[in-house]
Amino acid sequence: MPPTEHQRFTRNVVMEVYLCDPYATWRKGANERTYGLLKQFFPKGPDFMQVSHREVARVEQVLNERPRKR
Repeated sequence: MPPTEHQRFTRNVVMEVYLCDPYATWRKGANERTYGLLKQFFPKGPDFMQVSHREVARVEQVLNERPRKR
């Protein structure tokens, strides 16, 4: 069986990739919220080849350290 597109992508970026199950709507809200937060740092259409690893690590740290509702 040939690899799917997400398997190819995961292998190429060398990290885990999480996909929601198609009918697991309770999981999609967190993904959409995270996309919105990422767009604050990286507006639509950035060339990620021009974004440094340091900048990505800084954004990751900011997002991981922000308070969250529980």
